[in-house]
Amino acid sequence: MPNKLRVILPVAFLVALFSGISSIPVAADEPPAAAEPGTDREQTTAEGEEEFSEARQEAIPVFNEGVAAIEAGDMPKALEKFQSASAIDPEFPDASRAAAAVAMELEDFQAAADAAENLVRLDPDNADAIGTAYFAELLLGDVDRLIPSARRLADVNPAVVSNEMLQHAQVLFDDNLLAGSRSLLELIIEKEPELAQAYFQLGLTCNMLGDMECAKQALGKFLEIAPDDPDAATAQSLLDYL
Repeated sequence: MPNKLRVILPVAFLVALFSGISSIPVAADEPPAAAEPGTDREQTTAEGEEEFSEARQEAIPVFNEGVAAIEAGDMPKALEKFQSASAIDPEFPDASRAAAAVAMELEDFQAAADAAENLVRLDPDNADAIGTAYFAELLLGDVDRLIPSARRLADVNPAVVSNEMLQHAQVLFDDNLLAGSRSLLELIIEKEPELAQAYFQLGLTCNMLGDMECAKQALGKFLEIAPDDPDAATAQSLLDYL
């Protein structure tokens, strides 16, 4: 995993993922009967209790062992327990959320990506899960998974496109992950078609990839949008050379 990518890892979404990780009570084997018709608790179980599937009831004690491991400062054990709980019940969002958070903390980005993707499956509008999947896949350099995650993240948080994502494309370029940089830049341009610097970076990236037509179009568009940009002279020189 490219070392330069480590410096871009944010912490805000980790805080969001870690918040709310606490022990979950196992539902009773025999939930209380529904209240009699006419009461304000008709067709409900006792207050504070929830009826879980067999898989959930089996997974919760394992999940709680993970919470205890966090409290004891044993993060590797916590990750193992949360992953086990998720394997027992793949529909258990708390287990996936906790596994993703702990895996990111441990810099186990493969585990984080897998857990976050499962959480996105369970909760497609969960911005924290989407962000976690994106950053984990970015840190892995997993372009095939990164671009769909980047698209989801751009949809739920458009502000990241012209800020973080543009920087990430440059870091991918610097780490010689040129295909990933190009794909990310093309997505950025799709979302922000007047973002001049994205065209400049795309021109440089396409040039390195040997796609001269792409490089010419991107550099030409950059000069059209920002003829007075500090990088304009560099773009024009490269364009003349091509």
